[in-house]
Amino acid sequence: MAKGILLANEKGMSLKQTTQIAMELFPKLNIKLPMAVPKPMLYIIAWFMEIGGKATGTAPLLSSTDLAMFSGLMPDFDISKSKMELGFSPKNTNQTVTDAMIYLNKNDRRFLVK
Repeated sequence: MAKGILLANEKGMSLKQTTQIAMELFPKLNIKLPMAVPKPMLYIIAWFMEIGGKATGTAPLLSSTDLAMFSGLMPDFDISKSKMELGFSPKNTNQTVTDAMIYLNKNDRRFLVK
């Protein structure tokens, strides 16, 4: 099995934080913060999506496995080895996400905001 390297920031960012950055960068889009949905409700929705996926032969947009794996996940990483061995020095998380959104807006027509 091949080993890979993941270069990441030390601190993860929530969907709410990411959305707030997008709201500030692209006010014309009138982006709203996603509403919080109780976890039991998400599992019910995922169950229906899984049944629909089996009936149509397509992958569900949300599965109970996805929820179990990612719900409440705030990934923080130990990047000390990358810093020490590679001299990796990432920008802070907010700046990285901001830069990525600006880049996508300039370079990918699917994200273009005028």
